Amino acid sequence: MFKEACIFGMLTLGLAGVNHAETMYQVEFVVDGVPMDFDDSDGFDYTAITGLTAIFTVPEALTMTSDDEFPGTSVTRYDGLFQNSIVVHTDDGDIAIPSGSDDHTDLVLANVHEPEPGDTKKHVLYIDRWGIDIPSFQIELIVEEGHANYGNLINAGSPNPNLPKDQLFPTFDATTDSSDMFSSSWAKLVADGFRFADGIAMFDIKSVQIIPEPASFGLLGLGGLVLLRRNCG
Repeated sequence: MFKEACIFGMLTLGLAGVNHAETMYQVEFVVDGVPMDFDDSDGFDYTAITGLTAIFTVPEALTMTSDDEFPGTSVTRYDGLFQNSIVVHTDDGDIAIPSGSDDHTDLVLANVHEPEPGDTKKHVLYIDRWGIDIPSFQIELIVEEGHANYGNLINAGSPNPNLPKDQLFPTFDATTDSSDMFSSSWAKLVADGFRFADGIAMFDIKSVQIIPEPASFGLLGLGGLVLLRRNCG
């Protein structure tokens, strides 16, 4: 009986690992332009930044917190996106940005369905990670009507709500130009000196990849199947 219970536990744990609904993304950025450092005495040199790596976890279901309609634009906000880590790459090595005491990450999806004259329809994905004692890290992805990837960034409501795609971030590697994925994109690390070192750095997106779940859980499940078959035999 104990053996059957152990086998069932291994099967359950293994299958849970295979079917885990959370998706973890690793996003690589390269610095754009020259970062600005407004305080040489705070121990953090923005001008030495060369790039940044951010890891996000997207849960099975995000929580919609607001859904608003403005003239020509619908805006939907979500909670539940988690930023696991931010690592800044500098000339002198890597620096991990600490988590804050009130760390929070907002996800905003916007659909510009009736643009101003001279503008164009567009879908926007905006992320803002903020807190009372950490720098703000913001990402904006825009795909305009006529772009090859239009309609693949978000499920845009007209007028609203706007819904996340099953794969929130379109994945691509460093060999792909980001302009093939988005009409425009940017990221920004910024603080005012009260929350974190005073300065600002802008980034271009270099790649977006899904981090595979640990294979050990799946292998544990397969091991349980082998034991169950052997036991039944």
